Amino acid sequence: MTARNHTVMEARRRADAARIAFRAASISARERIAPGRLKEDAVVAVTNRLNETRSASVALVKRRPVLSVLIGGTLAALLFWRPVIALSRGSGKLARTVRDRIEQWRMTHGNAQQEQPAEQEGGEQPDQHAQERV
Repeated sequence: MTARNHTVMEARRRADAARIAFRAASISARERIAPGRLKEDAVVAVTNRLNETRSASVALVKRRPVLSVLIGGTLAALLFWRPVIALSRGSGKLARTVRDRIEQWRMTHGNAQQEQPAEQEGGEQPDQHAQERV
């Protein structure tokens, strides 16, 4: 074999090796970007991140419980601000209704309580049956 033939054969071997490596890389890339694989990777990544966040949160709560309560209360207030306002508007109506009902009850039942004789000095109740005995 001549040097030229030897060089051509070597070039073909390298080309075949490169072709095989390219095919393997393209198959690997296709597998990595397959929808099922992407979904698995995303689920694993999110799960790992949630576990890290949970661990960090638990550690923070253990280190600074008062601060954690304040932060939690603030977040709850921000999340439920509008529902609380809506409930407070409704509870204001309820409070007025209850107050009105109490006032009506006092007006109807309060007069009967005022008509009862007051306690005499010494703390004794008047003898209601005294007239019957005489």
